[in-house]
Amino acid sequence: MHRFFVYTNRAKPGLHVWREGTSIRSSLHPVPGSVGPGWVEFHCRLNASIDQPVRFMLFSFQADGSPGDFEDNVFQREMPRLASNEFPKEVWFCSGSSRVLLTDPRLKAQANLRVHLISKARFRPAEMLLWDAVNGASRRVQQSGLDDLGPVFDLSLAAHEQSFFHFKFIGMENGHFASYEPDVANRVWTADDGAEIWLHSSVALIAREVPKTCTLTVNYLQSFSSPAVLHVWTLNGEYQTDVVGIVGPDGWIQFKTAIYSQLGYGCLVRNPGYRDEWEDAEAKRVGIKVTQDTEYWTLEGDSELFDARPIANRQLRLSIANTSLSNLQGSLFAHVWVNRARGPFVTNVPVDANGEIDLDVYPKVTMSIKFYDANGHWEQNRHTVTLDADSPPLQRYVVLERPPFLLSKPPADLVMDPPFQIRRPGANAEAGEMRFVLHTPHAANVELIGEWTDWLSHPVQMHITRDGTYWWCSIKIADIQAGFADGRTDYHGMKYQFLFNQVQRLQDPAAGWVENSSTSSFSLLVNHERFDWQNQRWDRPPPDYYIIYQLHPSRFTNRYQDEPPLRRIAKEIADNAGYFRELGVTAIQLLPVNEVSSTNSWGYDPAYFYAIENNYCGPDGPDDLKHLVHTCHEHGLAVVLDVVFNHAGGDNILWEVARNSFFDGDTQWGALVNFDHPQCLHFFAQNLVYLANEFRIDAFRLDHTATIVHSAAWDNWSGSVRVLGSGGGWEFLQGLRHAVQSQVGRNCLLMAEHLPNEWSLTNAGGPMDSQWGDDFHDRLVDASRRLFGMSRLADAMQLSHTASDDWYKIVQYPESHDEVGNVPDRIANVAGYGQGWRMSKVAAAATLLSRGLPLYFMGAESGEHRQFAFGKADTLDLNEYLANPDRGRIRAWWRELGRLRQDPSIKGPSPLRVTYTSDQIIVFTRGQRDDYVVVLNFGGWSGRIGMSELNVAFGEYRELWNSTWPAFAIQAEQEGEHTNGGRDARLMRDDWINVPDYGVVVLQHR
Repeated sequence: MHRFFVYTNRAKPGLHVWREGTSIRSSLHPVPGSVGPGWVEFHCRLNASIDQPVRFMLFSFQADGSPGDFEDNVFQREMPRLASNEFPKEVWFCSGSSRVLLTDPRLKAQANLRVHLISKARFRPAEMLLWDAVNGASRRVQQSGLDDLGPVFDLSLAAHEQSFFHFKFIGMENGHFASYEPDVANRVWTADDGAEIWLHSSVALIAREVPKTCTLTVNYLQSFSSPAVLHVWTLNGEYQTDVVGIVGPDGWIQFKTAIYSQLGYGCLVRNPGYRDEWEDAEAKRVGIKVTQDTEYWTLEGDSELFDARPIANRQLRLSIANTSLSNLQGSLFAHVWVNRARGPFVTNVPVDANGEIDLDVYPKVTMSIKFYDANGHWEQNRHTVTLDADSPPLQRYVVLERPPFLLSKPPADLVMDPPFQIRRPGANAEAGEMRFVLHTPHAANVELIGEWTDWLSHPVQMHITRDGTYWWCSIKIADIQAGFADGRTDYHGMKYQFLFNQVQRLQDPAAGWVENSSTSSFSLLVNHERFDWQNQRWDRPPPDYYIIYQLHPSRFTNRYQDEPPLRRIAKEIADNAGYFRELGVTAIQLLPVNEVSSTNSWGYDPAYFYAIENNYCGPDGPDDLKHLVHTCHEHGLAVVLDVVFNHAGGDNILWEVARNSFFDGDTQWGALVNFDHPQCLHFFAQNLVYLANEFRIDAFRLDHTATIVHSAAWDNWSGSVRVLGSGGGWEFLQGLRHAVQSQVGRNCLLMAEHLPNEWSLTNAGGPMDSQWGDDFHDRLVDASRRLFGMSRLADAMQLSHTASDDWYKIVQYPESHDEVGNVPDRIANVAGYGQGWRMSKVAAAATLLSRGLPLYFMGAESGEHRQFAFGKADTLDLNEYLANPDRGRIRAWWRELGRLRQDPSIKGPSPLRVTYTSDQIIVFTRGQRDDYVVVLNFGGWSGRIGMSELNVAFGEYRELWNSTWPAFAIQAEQEGEHTNGGRDARLMRDDWINVPDYGVVVLQHR
C-alpha cells in the first residue's frame, strides 16, 4: 500500500490518481483518523510494473458525493520513482504546490534562511510572500540585498515556519506591487533544503548550490525546406524563448542557446509560414538537463536526442503478406517518415514483384511507413517500427490496413468470413463448437492459445471477417476436451488467452470468467450447460410485482462466512433462519457484479463487462450467480442487475484491445464509452442479452444514463463528462432496448438512473422502461430532516401522474447506495438523534405505498444509520439486526407495508391523490375510491386532526396500521401509542383521528 500525506484546508478532500495516457484512475477518500493538524492521509496500491507516469491532484467531494473543485492543472503532480524503479511507500505534499517530498517535512527545523532569486529584470526589486496553506497566515519579506543573479533575502523564521512553508515572489515597481509569480511557481521550502537556496523566477525548483550558465546546441534535420525556429522553455516555469537556426551545407540545422544548469528544459521546432507550423506534440523533447556545455542531434517528428549524429544504417525488409483488407491495387509504393514527422524521410520506394521492400532506417526512433498504389489510393493508417542501435537486418510482414508488423508470415486465408452467424463477442458454445469472437480494429494477426493448445505449442489461428470487423475461430468442444493434459472432460474453468500480433498475450474482453482483472492474466471458459436449473418454472414478472431490495453482493451479510458472497446471499434467502424470511420484498437488485480491478469496490469501475467478479464467487465461478438467481426464483424473488455502460474503470481490457472503438471521451470516473460505434453497441447490447439469457436476470438498472444521453452536449447538469464524446447516446439506449426486447422478451425491464429526471427517456418512444425518481428521494430526505413544507414532496409523489405517462415509469426510493455512501443520508441518520428509527418507518410508508416501483437499500428496513462507506469491507451485522427487538419492530413495519403493497388498490396503476399538506404532515390516498388513506407525520407535533380536514372521501373507515402499535413501537413510542381504535373501530368522515409524532396512520375505506 502506498501512502499519500497532504497538508490542506479542504473540508472534504479527495485525491485523484491516474495513469497518464490510460483510462485507469481512482478518486480516493481519506483514511479515517488524523495524521496531525492540517494533514490528511490517502492510500492507493501502485504496481512497479506500471510503465506510464502516475499523476495525482486534489479535489473536494461535493454534497452529492461526486468529485468537484479540482486543483488547477499546474498542480498535477507526478509520483516519483526510486532508483529501483519502485514507487516510494510514502510521499508528502502541500495543497497549492506541485512539489512532492519523500520524507515528512515536520521532522526537521531551522531558524534562519538565505534565499537567492535569479531574475534578469521582472523581480528586481522584489518581495517574498510566505504563507501557510491551512491556517492562512502570511507575511511579506523585503529583499536584503542584490547580487549578480538578482535579489537576496535573509529570513529569521517564526516557529511555525521553521519546518516548512509556502512562498513565491512579488515584483515591485517604485515601491509598489507590480506582479505575482504564476501559481506554477508556488514553492514549498523544507528544513531539508538547507540554510541557503537558489531559485529561478517563475520556476518551482529549489536548488542548494549556485547554478551556472551553459550552452545548449541542438542539431536538427527536417525533410523539407523551410526556416526553422527552436522553441525552448523551462519545465514547470514561465521562461520561454525562440532560437533561429542556421542551415549547414549537409542540411542539418543548428540552434544554440544559453541555459542554466539544474533546471529542466523542453524544446519543439516550429516553421513560421509552413502549412503545419509546429512539429507534432509527440516530438516534444523534455527533461533536458545539463551541467556543462552540451550538444545533441535530433530528427524532426521524434523526441529522441542523440549524443552524436544519427545515421540511417539499420536494415529493414518488409514483405506484403496480405492485401485483402485494403483497396490498394497493382503496383505498390511506400513513404517512410521519422515517427510523426510532417514530411517523409524517404519517398516513393517501390515494392518489388515479390511484394518486398528494403529500407535503411534510423535506430532508436520510431519509423512510420505507409503504402499507396499507382492510382493514388493510400492506406488509412501508418505502420510503425523501432530498431535498436545494434539491431541486425530485420524481416517483418505487413497486412495492409493493419498497422503492426508481424514476426512471421500469417496464413493465406487470414481474411475469411465465418460459416456461422456472429451472435456475440467472447467464447460462445453452439452446435457442438466453441466459437471465439473478438473485435480489435488494428491487430494484424490474432491467435487463440489455451491449456488445450499447450499454450504457444499449438496456437489456433483466428481469421478476420472481410469487412475487417471481427476476428473469429471455431473449435469442436470435443477437441478442446481431448486436449486436456490431465484427462478432464469438462471445459468449465479452462484457461485461454488471445495472442496479438504474435507477441502480446491478452485476455478476452468478453470473457465470462477471468482469473483476475489484469489484462495479461487468463480468461476462463464457462460451460453454461453444467448448471442444473432443475426445470424451474419462472416467468419474468410484470412491473406491479416489484418491491426491490438493493444490496451489495459482498457487504450485505456478515453471516455464512464459509461461503463466497453470492452464496451467502442465497443462504439468507433459502435458510429457515435466513434474513430474507424477515422481509416483504419481491426482488433483489445487485450492485454491479462485473469484474473490477479495485479492492472493496462498489462495482462501478468495470474492468470486464461480461465476467462475474471473482471475489464474489467460489471455485465454480459464474455458476454462483446462477445459483443465487435460481434460489431467488425458487423463493419468489425477481433479480435486478446493475450494469455500468457509460464509462470504463481502471485496467479495462477494452482500452488495451480496441480503445478507439469503445471510448471517445472522458468522465470523472473513467473513459467515456463511444456510444455511436456499431461494434460498441453490439458489445453492450449482447452483454445484456447474455446476462438475461444465461443467468436468467429479470431486469437491469443502467448507471447514470444522463452521461450517455448528454455525452456530446453536456449542459452543466453535472461535471461527470470532462471530455465530450461524439454522441449517439440516445440511439445507443434504443439499440439496447431493441436487443433485449427481440432476444430476451418484453418483460425484461430496463431501469435508468437518470439525474435529474428527463421523462422523455421513459415516456412513449423513449428507450427505457423506468427511471429512478430523483425528486421523490430528495424531497423525502428534506422532510426527514424536518425541512418542513410538504408541497414539494406532494408534487414529487404525484409525478407518476403529472410527468410520466404510466405508473411504473418511476422508481421511488428513500435510500440507495449513492445517497447513503457518497453522503451520509441514511434516513435514520438525517432524522437526528432519537427520531431516526421512527422516521425510517415514515419513509417506509412513503415509499412502499407510493405510486411507481418501490426500492430501498439494504439496512433501511432495520433502521441502519451508518454510512455505506466507499472502499471498506464492512457488512451489515444481521445477527444484531435479528437480536435487537427495536430493529425487529421496524422490520415488521416494513414487512407489513410490503404485504399491503400487494393489494390491488395500491399496486400497479392504482391512482395516488394528495389530499392534505401542512408544514409537517402529508396525507395521500390510493385507489379509485380513496381505498386507503395514508397519513405521514414528519414532525414532533402529535394530536388530533379531523377526517374532513384531510379531504378524504365520504364513507366508513377503519384503522389498518399504526406505526405506534405495540408490534411496531420503538423507544418513546412504547410509552403511549396513538391508536385510533384499531381494525374494529368505525371511523366516519366527521370523526377525528390521532396522529403520532414522527409516525404513520393507514386507514382503509370500507
